[in-house]
Amino acid sequence: DLKITNIQNVGANAEVTFTWGIDDPTTVFKLQSSTVVGGGYTDSAATITKLSPGVYKATIAKSGAVRFYRIRYAP
Repeated sequence: DLKITNIQNVGANAEVTFTWGIDDPTTVFKLQSSTVVGGGYTDSAATITKLSPGVYKATIAKSGAVRFYRIRYAP
């Protein structure tokens, strides 16, 4: 299962760390964001890096006062 394990503000960026049970390439993941938790999520221009097998981090420039994030698996 895909699990978001941490979200933090780092300077001008937001970092979303997540785990996935399979050691897939970073290209199969998309960070999605929305201004409301209930919907309207769209793919973002986040950079996704692999920290170790099955552990990933998405980094995106912060925009607006509130953002909600989720990870989309798109093999």
